[in-house]
Amino acid sequence: VAPPYASIHYGVVLDMAINNGVNPFNKAQCSVKKGHLYDMNSFEEDKGAYRATARYVTRAQVSINNYTEQFFMQFATLPALSISMEGCMESGRDATWGGCKYNSYGGTATGLATVADSLTAIRYLVFDQKLCSAKELYDAVMANWEGCEELRQQILHSVPHYGNFDSYADEQMKWVCDTYYDICEECFSTRTRHFKAGLYSASDHVYQGYHTWATPDGRKCGEPMADATSPAQGRDINGPTAVCESARCYDHSKFMDGMALNLRIHPATLSRDDGIAKLRDLTKTYLASGGMEIQYNVVSSETMRAAQQDPETYWDLVVRIAVYSAYFVELSTDCQNDIISRTENRL
Repeated sequence: VAPPYASIHYGVVLDMAINNGVNPFNKAQCSVKKGHLYDMNSFEEDKGAYRATARYVTRAQVSINNYTEQFFMQFATLPALSISMEGCMESGRDATWGGCKYNSYGGTATGLATVADSLTAIRYLVFDQKLCSAKELYDAVMANWEGCEELRQQILHSVPHYGNFDSYADEQMKWVCDTYYDICEECFSTRTRHFKAGLYSASDHVYQGYHTWATPDGRKCGEPMADATSPAQGRDINGPTAVCESARCYDHSKFMDGMALNLRIHPATLSRDDGIAKLRDLTKTYLASGGMEIQYNVVSSETMRAAQQDPETYWDLVVRIAVYSAYFVELSTDCQNDIISRTENRL
């Protein structure tokens, strides 16, 4: 039980970190000012700017949550719910007052693969390969990639991306996830000593994309962020095993508020006995080696596009979102397109 809270747009946090604390989407100024991307002399300085901005925003969110929680304790108690939860009757305290035997409090980070791929692009292009200057990359992002398509395509097709079992890219995903966890570890409320970190998004990554300016990974303003703990849409090209290996680059046991790894499998895979066995073995191996959660959409792009054109015929088509399922035709068009844009894997 927790009060409502807003989602942090970590893609916006990155944009502010490389833009002297200014959100390029709405020009709002953050109090953390670490300079512009082209002012930073090392990749470590870039990461330090992101960490400082993320820490400020996350701690501010938790502080607001805690303040709101006090109002719930006074004006929005939940007696009907409390009598059904272990510990409340025994302690004589409402759930909002921490009467439950188990008190959980936390949040989630959406789009961290977008942040990780952006950091990888900065490191690869500016510092390691020196394929462009920091000012050129900064200007391209601030221009929403207008007039910079050649550089954008270079990022999309030449720079390593999380989800391909490439240590160069996975290193940044591990750092981003660890940074988020470490910041959450500093936070607490009256009901629990730790603000639990999570890595799930449901469809929030689509809506966050509406309000997140372009990012250095080649994503344009308005496009979805990466979903949950999954690779950015279409960036994983080495198959589902590579995705699972990349996903193990950080310690899943830290993220006790929940997480979701989404994979799309072509239905032809499960039309064969050996395909079913391969998917079963992939799942068991991933979970046995430290993976916390994985879920599949076994539906083809052709079927989903047909459902978009003829929703009455496909009214019963169900897709997996994030630890819950939904009727495909009831999703918004952007959410439908987001699922279609994910890599269609075969085994």
